[in-house]
Amino acid sequence: MTLEFLGEIQPQSIAEISSVLVEAAKNKQPFILGLEGLGGFPSLKKPHTLWTAVNGNLPELFQLRDDIHQGLLNKGFQLENRPFKPHLTLASRPVLKNIDLSAMQKRKLGSFRVGEVILYDSSVIMGKRTYTRIKTVSFD
Repeated sequence: MTLEFLGEIQPQSIAEISSVLVEAAKNKQPFILGLEGLGGFPSLKKPHTLWTAVNGNLPELFQLRDDIHQGLLNKGFQLENRPFKPHLTLASRPVLKNIDLSAMQKRKLGSFRVGEVILYDSSVIMGKRTYTRIKTVSFD
């Protein structure tokens, strides 16, 4: 789940971003989020991206995201200004021939424990999106 998209950054910015994550995770306790339903951008009939909605302890999630967002703004990062809509991306450019996903639109898919934030590098390697973990910060 993306809490904040940074775009292209300079390697020397990693230390500043890491310090924001450490501060945001300070005094946080692990919490549970749920996954429910299936959606697609731009539509479920012809999705470019498949996603699932996030529910559960949303106040804790929004507080974590807000702490990260404000910390990055305070350090001078240029950030997106659109509202945060928590979702989990499941697939990008899925190949779905003759598959009806409508039965999944309201299905509960499970839950998970949030106890850390991770800074990832996203790059395309040989035509495939690859994510490399740069920094992990666990909650206190």
